[in-house]
Amino acid sequence: MLCPHRLFVGWRPAEAGGTLSDVTQPGDPIGDFGNEKNGFTTQPDIAIDDTTTKYENPGSGLNVNAGFGPFAGPVGLVVTQAVGPTIVTGLRIYTADGNPERDPADYKLEGSNDGTNYAVISSGALSLPLARNATGLTVDPITDAMQEVLFPNNTSYTSYRITFSEVRDDSSASELQFAEMELLGVQGVSAGSPRLSFSFRAGSLSITSSANGTLQSTTALQGTNTVWVNAGAITAGTPTQIPIDEAVPAKFYRVKIP
Repeated sequence: MLCPHRLFVGWRPAEAGGTLSDVTQPGDPIGDFGNEKNGFTTQPDIAIDDTTTKYENPGSGLNVNAGFGPFAGPVGLVVTQAVGPTIVTGLRIYTADGNPERDPADYKLEGSNDGTNYAVISSGALSLPLARNATGLTVDPITDAMQEVLFPNNTSYTSYRITFSEVRDDSSASELQFAEMELLGVQGVSAGSPRLSFSFRAGSLSITSSANGTLQSTTALQGTNTVWVNAGAITAGTPTQIPIDEAVPAKFYRVKIP
């Protein structure tokens, strides 16, 4: 018997964004770009190794081969998650162990499903804290110095490209550096699979499925032990309105499709 498809959507208040999962994992295929310093070998894998070991990229400044400023971008990373398609709605950048002038000052995040054509998901300024992180430790978003950015997105992608064009002080920085990058989100769906779309309006969550099924909900994700409660049938293409109870700190929905 074939297993039914299951599509998921979760709701949390904006202030609970820190509970999103890091969809990048050590060992995911990753590369970088923008390094034009002769003889300098970057290590893009340490940008997502779950430790505060710093990633460095010298960029292409006028004095890059002499090892001093000004810094010039763009530089960045391209990562493909081993877990498959994901929906990314957040970004964390952790500071390195020194040199705050080298902190990235902006970002552009793009997603792709073919590794060639990329769509912009989010972009904007960064302002990392001046506090530094000791090197070589396991990252902890609760205690470590970092900046988290959240943004709307409901499209699944299999790979992501993040570009940095500026650092905190281009004139004095010899390179871009940070301790760790985390892309925050949830498991997505493969191209051609049934899809969910959702929106918030007037105190309610609107869910639309691309296929008929049964809407289910839970207030706690516990892997295979999650208890799902049936919330009624859902019809393909027809929005289902669900009131949001602000007294419930978290609630997750899925559509079970036979």
